Amino acid sequence: MRDHPQQEALGQHVLTVESTGWGRTWSGCTSAGSRSARSRTTGAPITDPGGGYAPDADVPWHVFAGDLSALPAIAAALEAPPRTARGVVLLEIADPADIVMTMDTHASVEVRWLVNTNPADVGFLARAVDPAGWPAEAREPGGVQVFARGERESIKAVRRVLRDVPRERLSISGYWARGRTEDVFQAEKREPVGRIE
Repeated sequence: MRDHPQQEALGQHVLTVESTGWGRTWSGCTSAGSRSARSRTTGAPITDPGGGYAPDADVPWHVFAGDLSALPAIAAALEAPPRTARGVVLLEIADPADIVMTMDTHASVEVRWLVNTNPADVGFLARAVDPAGWPAEAREPGGVQVFARGERESIKAVRRVLRDVPRERLSISGYWARGRTEDVFQAEKREPVGRIE
């Protein structure tokens, strides 16, 4: 969800990746004009994806990568870099019709919508992220910061191509797992299958 105070509106994009569960139930009950959720603690509207990721202004190259599940977090992260920041957004989609919004940023960050018509190809996003395609300064020590989110096996493949990038330069996480309900996915996070090393 994104807050648009000048328009007194709240924009919402919903992507469901499972056929059952609370997310599917909620998304089936909401529609244009629905009231937003409010914090039980403060009463304030819940207006953004939250999270603590903030791109480092001193890093010369930024990589934001993910599938549609990562879109809200990437959009929020793109609001933070200064105008001098450079980088790329790599968004894996299944169909060109999945291009659902523009990505606003003041920085010099290119947005690439990458169509992967084969959901079994978990290496698709990793091939796009591969450091071989980065500018020389990004391959220098401290030259890159990477934010990657999406389907767990895809993000594991991304992590493998980023083995030479120091862990402190990465913010990487699986948001969901193909063929798993949310409950199973969350339980597997504590098991070897769920870890992204």
